[in-house]
Amino acid sequence: DEAAKGVNNHFNGQKHFITADRLQILNLLLSTYDADIQRNKQLTQSQDELRLLSTKREDANAELHAANQFLDSVIQNIPDMIFIKDAAELRFVRFNRAGEELLGNAREDLACKNDYDFFTKEQADFLNSKDREVVPIRSIQDIPVHPAQTRYRAERLLQTWKIPTTADYRTP
Repeated sequence: DEAAKGVNNHFNGQKHFITADRLQILNLLLSTYDADIQRNKQLTQSQDELRLLSTKREDANAELHAANQFLDSVIQNIPDMIFIKDAAELRFVRFNRAGEELLGNAREDLACKNDYDFFTKEQADFLNSKDREVVPIRSIQDIPVHPAQTRYRAERLLQTWKIPTTADYRTP
């Protein structure tokens, strides 16, 4: 009759009597434990996948950084002035070494400035009007030779090609 009320169990050298109520609790604990083991396996698998993705992302970032360094080196060593402007505000975003030397300003002094910070009002008006023309048509514009006042080299004659890129750099 006692067996109907529970089960005798030997565990770790000790005898335990488990009643029906306790058996129900044990079954619940074991099923919860089993579900937790399965969830832990899923989480471990997800964590492994995230580690792999993170490693791939780090490798891709390293490749991108190396490519950017290479392109920056090429652009910096081109003997002609190359610059990039923000299309919305026509502010300089990037200058190469030849541009620094021609204008007589360090790259840090050129960043976020516009033509009005370096040229006479008439020259800046002319350059800005040409910039505004090229943005909507999105094709190369050959700007005829025009004078440009530089910091140390006085007035220089420049020929400019305005080349809008398809890269969306703050396109208005």
